[in-house]
Amino acid sequence: MLRPHLGVFAAATLALAACTQPPIALKDGAPQQSATSVRDWDSVAHRITGELTQRGMLLAPQPGVTPGAPPWGPYYIHVVTPGSSFLQAVADTLKADIANHGGTVARIPDGAVVINLQVGYVKHGPRDQLPGGELTALSVAAVAGGIIAGVSPTSSWAAGGTAAGALVAAAVAGDVYKGMYPTLNGELIWQASIVTPQQVLMQVGAPLYVSASDIPLYAGDVTLTQMTTPGAPTVLEARRMRYDP
Repeated sequence: MLRPHLGVFAAATLALAACTQPPIALKDGAPQQSATSVRDWDSVAHRITGELTQRGMLLAPQPGVTPGAPPWGPYYIHVVTPGSSFLQAVADTLKADIANHGGTVARIPDGAVVINLQVGYVKHGPRDQLPGGELTALSVAAVAGGIIAGVSPTSSWAAGGTAAGALVAAAVAGDVYKGMYPTLNGELIWQASIVTPQQVLMQVGAPLYVSASDIPLYAGDVTLTQMTTPGAPTVLEARRMRYDP
């Protein structure tokens, strides 16, 4: 007659064998940038500044050296979605970064190097959220206790119970952490680009994960077209008209 803990182990083995495919498809680990504060928005502007510096389009001022003419610029920041609080904040920080790195910022696009800022977003459904794992953790802990107790004949239910209790405690701690940091079900793609009618001079962007309730801070009602470099004049040319009597 099987011991009770061996019976639990046998039941778990049969349940696992009945599965034809894993319930969760594992993916390769990759860092995901999330945004939960304005400081995370500033990091987007800093990354754009770093890209400009790496390409030699910005030269940071050197101590004791008289600043010369900037190699590029002046820069005009064009927000493609004017109603986006995120893009407006990135634009403000980017202007300060450019000025601090020896560049100049134009107030009008006429003849300037135009940096287009845009963002798109996707809102994932509730099916993409991680389910609660309390009952699963309890069952896994019970099975683990049976496995530990059944590995060695000298094992006792006390050893198995201790292991199961440790797993339950770890599961509870994990559920508390998940409650404090919920799954971010909003995915954004921000992009900064400098384009001419013939080529792309710079393009940088990355995904950003946010809460779906924060998407209105990123979206807007109006989407403008990108501007090319150099920027078009904003003042119409005046022409003298002459009428013959």
